[in-house]
Amino acid sequence: IMNIRHLNGVAVNEGPVVQVGAEEAYYPACYKCYQEQLSAAVATGPK
Repeated sequence: IMNIRHLNGVAVNEGPVVQVGAEEAYYPACYKCYQEQLSAAVATGPK
C-alpha cells in the first residue's frame, strides 16, 4: 500500500516532502493504482 497526496482531487508528486497537518490530503492505494494516478498527473501537468 502506498500513500498518494492529492491537491484539489488530483494526485501530485511535487511540493514539500512533508506537509504538517495534511493527513486528509493523503489517500492509500495499491502500487498499480499509485503508478496510474501519478502517470496521469504528470501527463496533464500542473494546474
